[in-house]
Amino acid sequence: MNWQTIDKRWRVLETGFLALVLAAWFLVALQVALGAGGGATADQGQPTILESDQPIIEEGDSHIQIVEATVLFGAGGKIEVGNTNGKIAVSSWDRDEVRIKAEKRVRLKKGALDWVTAWLGVSASDPAETARRLAALQVEIRTCENEIHVASHFPQKESGVDFSVDYELCVPRSSELDLRTVNGSISLQADVSSPC
Repeated sequence: MNWQTIDKRWRVLETGFLALVLAAWFLVALQVALGAGGGATADQGQPTILESDQPIIEEGDSHIQIVEATVLFGAGGKIEVGNTNGKIAVSSWDRDEVRIKAEKRVRLKKGALDWVTAWLGVSASDPAETARRLAALQVEIRTCENEIHVASHFPQKESGVDFSVDYELCVPRSSELDLRTVNGSISLQADVSSPC
């Protein structure tokens, strides 16, 4: 066997290995792009700010926007949720994924002149201002190895405006939980027979 034959065989192996690596990279990129079960996906180690394409719902003096994500996640991992104002409700299931639903809420407090604007038929909330406030109220997801970190980021306080985020999570049954909220309740429901 001469050096030219060895060199040709080496180039064939090198080209085949490169094609295999590119195919594996493509499959991983496709899985990240498609996600699992709809919603947003979080990149490994990189924070992801959840955004919504759902319409803003007006409910009395509040405006609500729902953001959702599904993250592939094995049982036995750690899930951490940090919130300042709002409740956290967690249910368990038999899937290897975590579903996160966050209800962002902006509530305008009643003021002394609200009866005047109501009598005149003028809305106290400008739709563009409401959208800006909801966009400033952010939900962040960060994944790291076998951990998921979810955090609420609240904008600067505004006079006459309350901000809150309510979470509903569906997690694998044997997950370790670290749930914290300053102003809100925490509820756990185990062994859900139907999907969340």
